[in-house]
Amino acid sequence: MRIDLHTHSYYSDGQLSPKALVQRAIEHEVDVLALTDHDTVLGVSEAQEAAKGTSLTLVPGIEFSCSWNHKTIHMVGLNVDTSHAELLEVIDELKLKRELRAKLIIQNLSKYGVPGVEEGMSSQVRGVPGRLHFARYLVERGYASTPGQAFKRFMAKGKPGYVPTEWLSIAEAVRVIQAAGGISVIAHPRRYDLTFKRLAMLVKEFTDCGGDGLEVATSAQGREDQKLLSSLAKQFDLYASIGSDFHGPCAYNELGKAKFLVDVDKVFTGLTFSH
Repeated sequence: MRIDLHTHSYYSDGQLSPKALVQRAIEHEVDVLALTDHDTVLGVSEAQEAAKGTSLTLVPGIEFSCSWNHKTIHMVGLNVDTSHAELLEVIDELKLKRELRAKLIIQNLSKYGVPGVEEGMSSQVRGVPGRLHFARYLVERGYASTPGQAFKRFMAKGKPGYVPTEWLSIAEAVRVIQAAGGISVIAHPRRYDLTFKRLAMLVKEFTDCGGDGLEVATSAQGREDQKLLSSLAKQFDLYASIGSDFHGPCAYNELGKAKFLVDVDKVFTGLTFSH
């Protein structure tokens, strides 16, 4: 079974519509797909409709940004009730934060001398604005050759487009996800530039808050990283999850590409648990 529990549509910073995302997942023989847009569930109903009558099982999800020890940590919520009142209330609050951050980034980049930022963003954003939208615009205007380069030159801490933002705490994100009937999972744990000791501290705090799982298998991740994450999942009795973090057609994080390379004790398959 091919499972992908971490993907994005153009309702956050993905490039495809939810319908096109589902179609591409089917083409890549994905059996279970979760749509986990940043701080929004706008695209879930469209994805669910597109998956009807197909071989694909669509899991409703979301990805929250969390503030932890001066770091931004991402947490995926899987199989959430997208009509849950508290979840929708938190989404509205985060939308306001994202819109305020976007305005400040526009001001900062404009002062730095980047022209047409506001107009460029208005043509890109369909749902919630994210930093990747700005990175893509900077590439379009020739200020960087890739979004990654744009992040390093403009969006990273201390750079012209950086705007600090206080997101949900780890405890708040876990509580809201679980209140909406979902499963909370720390996303791509090896991307946070944490030492093993600090990563273990993060996972312990997450577990102490009642967190459920760890994204053990991600795209372009080697066996040694999976061994490390699998050992943490076992140590803290967490479920292992799997996801590409797909944003658009790209070789390194294509839909369904992430695979378990090492043995894991407990797996969350999107709708069920297995040992």
